[in-house]
Amino acid sequence: MSLFQDLPLNPYLRADSLASLCALADLDFVRCAYVTILGRQPDAAGESFYVSRLRSGADKLTILGQLRFSSEGALHDPGIAGLDRVLRRHRMANRPLIGWFIRLFSHQRGETTLERSIRSVQNELGIVSTRMTEGFLHLNHVIHEMNLQVLAVRAGSRSARQDGADLFASRSAPAPADSMTSDARSSPSDNSVGLSANGGEWRTGIARALRP
Repeated sequence: MSLFQDLPLNPYLRADSLASLCALADLDFVRCAYVTILGRQPDAAGESFYVSRLRSGADKLTILGQLRFSSEGALHDPGIAGLDRVLRRHRMANRPLIGWFIRLFSHQRGETTLERSIRSVQNELGIVSTRMTEGFLHLNHVIHEMNLQVLAVRAGSRSARQDGADLFASRSAPAPADSMTSDARSSPSDNSVGLSANGGEWRTGIARALRP
């Protein structure tokens, strides 16, 4: 049984929902965003740029909007229902001058200094959480392999005990009835031969002793 019921999304696969995409952090989020929005893996420059923005507190919806509304993003369908509507609302809520008023009534996230600081800390926590998850998954794999080895040793031990029991049973089994009968039949004849031979020698000895 795995230690986790819900494993994080593979960042090299396309996300099937906005929530699962935004649940990723740091480099994993950027990689999955590229695959989902643009249909390809990120180039080195783009990956470094957006990871740096995340670590400085940029909103994930802002990054997704920049990818989605780019000329390349317009050519690819991310396959997430309602994504464009959410990204447009977020972009509208962060426009200069009127953005603060829209955020006041729409509860959209902004790009203020405080909000960016909070998101930067959240990203760091996401990195730690990802590393812990990877560590626990590795530990779970090691435990699973150890359990398989223990089961193999137990199976080998049971097989060896069974072989020993079979060998002992074969050695301690009584002789077949036919062999015992043949031995019993041969014994009287052997004794009679022995007795007749001994009797002949005894008579020969007496005859020599009586000779003048």
